[in-house]
Amino acid sequence: MTQLMQGDITVQGRQRIFYWRDIRSDRAVIRQNFIDREYATGMLIRDADITARYRSILEAGLTPVIVDCGANIGTSVLHFLEAYPRAHVVAIEPAPDNFALLSRNTEGLNVTLINKGVSSCAGEMTLVDTGEPFAYRLT
Repeated sequence: MTQLMQGDITVQGRQRIFYWRDIRSDRAVIRQNFIDREYATGMLIRDADITARYRSILEAGLTPVIVDCGANIGTSVLHFLEAYPRAHVVAIEPAPDNFALLSRNTEGLNVTLINKGVSSCAGEMTLVDTGEPFAYRLT
């Protein structure tokens, strides 16, 4: 049984507990989003456009929506909510074990959770766990 770890994190100015498993894939997404900040837009050529669009949506009295396909355990969702605090995030994650942690890690936040997969093909598919990190497949 994989040990469940927890640590404190600040999201939108509030302290909360973040949960993860002591496995390579969870450590990798934590590093990717919390340490390396790979989803930060500041280094992108289009950063000014993204920021302007976010602000124009807010100025129109609307709520920006961010769709996170493959939200894993929620590190990217928390990053998006920190970067765009007035946005609503739709987090899609097909893997039941990841979805359980995603649910815990985003509880009480402006997030809609969907326990499904995303594909370019219509219809029902089966989620296959290959046993390798980051290797779930829809077939």
